[in-house]
Amino acid sequence: MTPPKEPHGILAHYFWDGRASRPQGSLTAADWDAGLDAYGSRLIPAGEWIERALAGKIKDECCVTFDDGLREAYVIALPALEKRGLTAAWNIYTGPLVGVPNNLERWRWLRNFGFGGIEPFYEAWRKLVNPPLVPDYLLDRLYLTREDRAFRWWRNVYTTPFEYERVMIQLAASATMPDFSTHWLSFLDIQVLHRTGHVVGFHTHSHPTNMARLSVEQQALEYATSKGILEFCLERPVNTMAHPCDSWTPEGIAWLQQNGVRLAWGGTMQGSLPWHAPRWSTGNWR
Repeated sequence: MTPPKEPHGILAHYFWDGRASRPQGSLTAADWDAGLDAYGSRLIPAGEWIERALAGKIKDECCVTFDDGLREAYVIALPALEKRGLTAAWNIYTGPLVGVPNNLERWRWLRNFGFGGIEPFYEAWRKLVNPPLVPDYLLDRLYLTREDRAFRWWRNVYTTPFEYERVMIQLAASATMPDFSTHWLSFLDIQVLHRTGHVVGFHTHSHPTNMARLSVEQQALEYATSKGILEFCLERPVNTMAHPCDSWTPEGIAWLQQNGVRLAWGGTMQGSLPWHAPRWSTGNWR
C-alpha cells in the first residue's frame, strides 16, 4: 500500500474484531497498524493538520479521520493512534445520540450477514428490484465491486428514499437483527475524545446519501441539528464536518460558510480546501 504523495486525510469507517464473519471493507487492528506504518512521519495530529491546511502551510502531511461515529473505531482503531501520539478528526452523524438508530448501519449489517454473505444479498436484491444497467457510477472507487456500485447507484440516485427503505425492510423480513444499542459513540465517548485532543466534527443528523434530493431547508436542518447536538455535548463551537457519501450542494456549502464552519472533508482525492478537503479511503489499502 503506497499512499498518495499529496496531503490528505485518511478516511476510515469500519473495523473488525475477528469475531463472526468479516464485514466488507473492514480492517483488523493489525491491518490498521500496518496501514499507519506505511505513512510513517507524514502522519500528524488532526487538529494540527487542519490548522496548517487552512493557513496554506501543508506540504505532504496527512492525518486520520473517522466518519459516522461508530464505536468499533473507538475500540479497535484508537489504541494504534494513542501509541503513536496521534489524534483524529471524528465526524459524527447525530441521530443515534438522541435515540434514533440509523438504518444505514442496519442495512449494512443486512448486506453483510442477513443472507449469509454480501453476494447472496445482492442476488436477492436483484430479484426483487431488477435494477437497470448501472451507468459509470463511482468508477474512481476501485475498492467497490460492480455489484457495490450498482447497489449504491440504485440507492443514491435511481430510486426514491421511500422505495429504498421499503425494499430493505422487505429484504430484512426474514433476518434477525442484532442489538444496535451500543453500536455508536455515546455522549461520554465524544467528550473523552475532545478532552484528549481529538477534533469532533458533524456529519449531518440522519446521514442522507444524496444531499441534492433535499430542499435547501432540509439540508440546513440536517447540518444545524447535527452541529447543535454536538455543541450541546461539548459546550463549545463545532466548526468542522464531513460530507456524507461525499454528497453536497452549493446551497449546502453556503450554509456551512455562513454558520462558522472552517473546514469540510470530502470523500476522494479530487477535493480541495477548505470545503471539500481531500481524503483517501482505507478501502484502497488492499
